[in-house]
Amino acid sequence: MPLLSRPAPPLRSPSSERQPFSGVSMRYKAWRSGTDTSLYLICRDGEFETLPQRIRALGPWSSREGELDRLKLHYRLQIAEQGFTIVHRHVLDFSPEPS
Repeated sequence: MPLLSRPAPPLRSPSSERQPFSGVSMRYKAWRSGTDTSLYLICRDGEFETLPQRIRALGPWSSREGELDRLKLHYRLQIAEQGFTIVHRHVLDFSPEPS
């Protein structure tokens, strides 16, 4: 079968419990690692404790928050697909929302 005729894989598996973003305003938290200040974790507000232990162990974390629909598109897509995203950026260069 030619490569171009295959259907694109879904962004999320059908069995995923993650809810797609809708018109409902939802909050996010952007956590910065205290041990590596260029490491950030972004997830839906209230879901930090549901993340894998190996991800949470990268902290200690400090956070800021905002509206999920204001996040940059690629962060929203990653959160919709896997529940969180990890970003490695210099502290002065990082902004989870478009300018």
